[in-house]
Amino acid sequence: MGFLPCGVYHERYRQQHAWWQTRFVWGKMILLFVTIFYLFPKFAGLYYISVANVIGYTILSALGVQLLIGYCGQVTLGHSAFLAVGAYTCTLLMLQLQVSYPLAMLAGGMA
Repeated sequence: MGFLPCGVYHERYRQQHAWWQTRFVWGKMILLFVTIFYLFPKFAGLYYISVANVIGYTILSALGVQLLIGYCGQVTLGHSAFLAVGAYTCTLLMLQLQVSYPLAMLAGGMA
C-alpha cells in the first residue's frame, strides 16, 4: 500500500493489496527475475552461485518458520532438525553413493 502515480486508482479492494500494483512495476519485477535467475548463473563464478544457493535455502527455511509461527501460531521445535536431516541425506547420497541431484533431493525431501 504505497503511493501511486497520479491518475492510477483502485476499483477493487484486491487491487489495493496486490504486491505489484502497476504494469510498470510488473515489468521491473519480471526484468529483475530474468536477471537473477537467467543471467546471474551465466556470468557469476561458482563461489557466488554456491553463496546464492545457501542464501536461497536459508530464505526457504525462514519462510517455513514464518508460516508455522506467524500464520499458524504454532511453536516450532523441530523445524530446523527436519531441514538438517533432509540436507544431510541429500549430501550423503550425492557424495558417497554418486546419486544424481534430482533423485538425491527427492530422497532428502522424503527423509
